[in-house]
Amino acid sequence: MNELDLNNLEIHNVIGTGADYEVRLAGPIGDTPNMVMKRPNPHSILKNLHASTETRTHKMIQFHKEVGNDITGITHILGYFQNTPQNNHLYTDELEHDYTVVCQERASGIPLNADVRARILKVPTGLGQTLFALFPLGLDEPFDIPCKLMDIQNDLYKHGYLLFDINPQNVFYSPDTGNLNMIDTADLHKLDAENDIKTSNKTKEDYFLELIRYYVAAEEIPTEESAYFSPRGDKPYINKESEINLLKSQFEQLTTSDSHTMLDIIKKIQSEYYQSVSDFNQDMMEYFSVVKGRLQLAREKPETLASWHSAKEYLHHSHWSKYDFNPNYDKSTDNLEI
Repeated sequence: MNELDLNNLEIHNVIGTGADYEVRLAGPIGDTPNMVMKRPNPHSILKNLHASTETRTHKMIQFHKEVGNDITGITHILGYFQNTPQNNHLYTDELEHDYTVVCQERASGIPLNADVRARILKVPTGLGQTLFALFPLGLDEPFDIPCKLMDIQNDLYKHGYLLFDINPQNVFYSPDTGNLNMIDTADLHKLDAENDIKTSNKTKEDYFLELIRYYVAAEEIPTEESAYFSPRGDKPYINKESEINLLKSQFEQLTTSDSHTMLDIIKKIQSEYYQSVSDFNQDMMEYFSVVKGRLQLAREKPETLASWHSAKEYLHHSHWSKYDFNPNYDKSTDNLEI
């Protein structure tokens, strides 16, 4: 990490707000924004309710110093600074309490699920997840997203970490380059140390279930463009038992040739069969190789493929223009064999 020249930086518009953090574009004064600034949610700061977020932020910074900035697919932290009522940098609001601002590289692509505020504006928020992760009919590398997420977790596991909350809002993807970035590493779990209350009771099985919940389709490939609009798996993750029961129910109702393979994987998770992340990843790779056959059959149906391309046109909505993303991305897949 480098020392930031705050006198030469400026912040721009908000591009994401969650319960814990606010994220703004930033960059050198007068230049195109090439980084983002992340701070605790300003409403929490104002009420002095951001202590737990600050703890997670400093844990995240330490992780990036030790490991995170060296792992492909995790957005690098460039630096950080403290804002106080007496010494406030870049931000103009007066929040009356100290807080930490983290500066990260600007991730290319779009979030696979737009933030909650976008729904109010009638943005089809689930397009990234459905088009590029769950039903990647028009991609020359189907299942590129879950495979890259598995690689990230495998690297983390080797270094003694797991990363939770890998939901689509925290994953940026650029289909023209294949670049994937995990933009939020706050929900870190260290395998050989005490963890905060948010991840202390979690295990590798929670990661397995998160990956399936968000990046494996428990439904038939859509034939209507509207089926691509809404995100999947966006209800709160409660615990392993309830998640296993839900996934079992969904895949038992699915009559595809590969549903039994996924049910076997879920049963293995339930029995804690997998001794490592790589063991689980190997079974998932075998599962995706089976599903590729179903994708190829769907691509040969003109109306199904047309629905995918028609839904992709909604990425021209003005909401997506605030990201480093080309909505005109198109690679001819007319003769592509998966």
